Amino acid sequence: MFAPALAAQGPARVRQQTLFVLSALVGLALTTAIVTLLTSAGMLASVARLAAVGVSFITTYLLRRMFVFA
Repeated sequence: MFAPALAAQGPARVRQQTLFVLSALVGLALTTAIVTLLTSAGMLASVARLAAVGVSFITTYLLRRMFVFA
């Protein structure tokens, strides 16, 4: 899906790779925050992880679609 938007070699590709890694780190931070918040509120860890994965996946996808491969 994103392959046609892959930048050519050079500075554009390095920028795209950097944004890709940053989007992954945003997803990781979001997942950690959601799991921590929901388990602190008393939710089962497995349910909290399921919710966090869903939110993180959608957020990461949107970041990559709108910024990394735009």
